[in-house]
Amino acid sequence: MEFSIHCNRNTIRPWGMFGGGEGANTELRFKLPGSDEWLDGKKAFGANSYGKFSNIELQKGTAIRLAMPGGGGWGDPRERDPELVRRDVAEELLSVDAAREIYGVVIGDGGEVDLEATAAVRRRAGEGG
Repeated sequence: MEFSIHCNRNTIRPWGMFGGGEGANTELRFKLPGSDEWLDGKKAFGANSYGKFSNIELQKGTAIRLAMPGGGGWGDPRERDPELVRRDVAEELLSVDAAREIYGVVIGDGGEVDLEATAAVRRRAGEGG
């Protein structure tokens, strides 16, 4: 099979606005037959670019992993409604640790928002700590 792709945001992350964080990069990786290692197109095929190449011959059994970039954030993530963050955790779009680190939202063992702990984490973040 021949494989061609033209994707962006492989090295420069999408920027955020008004205090929002950067988005994720595109991730394109290949696992060649007989290997357990995921390689980018440069390492796997000697391509000149991470996300733009044409007519690469893939051997039978080659696996492809493609993760598209996320957009940059809009506004201070610690001002996001804790309930919306909880929903993201429940839908496995975000880990409990990321909810705390990025959004300052503490999720309890039962999956609920701990409002008191969330307020404390956000207050400390506002104080620079």
